Amino acid sequence: MDLKFQEKINKIEGCPANGESGDKTLYRFILSVPLDSDSFKPHSLIHKPKFDKICIAWGLSTYDSLKSAKEALQNLPKKTREKFTAIAVSEITDDDGIKYSTKNKRHYTFFPKKEVNLLTKFALVNQDEE
Repeated sequence: MDLKFQEKINKIEGCPANGESGDKTLYRFILSVPLDSDSFKPHSLIHKPKFDKICIAWGLSTYDSLKSAKEALQNLPKKTREKFTAIAVSEITDDDGIKYSTKNKRHYTFFPKKEVNLLTKFALVNQDEE
């Protein structure tokens, strides 16, 4: 299975960690509506080279519930929080890539497979859900 940024990931020992099996609904903050590729850049690309050698920085930061995503967004510094315009959701399957819970059990790191189109995989959260 080739993941997005596989060449960079291969340089980090033990990356990524063993993932969880099964489907998981995950939520992600996004930068613009409509969705664009900038909303799916890992931290390693946004803050390069600062995070080049940190495994989870090559995955996408996601959350296990809308409530968790909203709480995490509110806990960001105001300047950072203001960059995000909405929250997107996706049903992530084992065929989409590797997903695993981090130390904060509500936060997931998702390493998408190279061929997964994240712009069609994720959808804006319905305003009624918010």
